[in-house]
Amino acid sequence: MQIDAHQPTAAVIDVADLRRLEVLAPAGLPDDELVGRLGDLGRLDGDHVWLPVERLRQAGPADPAWAEGFDAMIGYATSKGWVEGGAVRAHVVRS
Repeated sequence: MQIDAHQPTAAVIDVADLRRLEVLAPAGLPDDELVGRLGDLGRLDGDHVWLPVERLRQAGPADPAWAEGFDAMIGYATSKGWVEGGAVRAHVVRS
């Protein structure tokens, strides 16, 4: 699962890939512009973005198998300390 911030409004993409969670942003994009592109989709925290878990869940298909995989991804993130206050931490990849 990825959040694409290459456009003026970030969008959740690649929802089928539950083995990674990352925010894709253009290299050199100032942090304030990234924040603007994310809107209510996430909160910037250094090299990471906190993404609302329920918002990500809503971006996926209404499929029980997908929901099970999503819950497993969030469970793994929780075990690593990457979930806090209903949000999951994702790394920002700039390219």
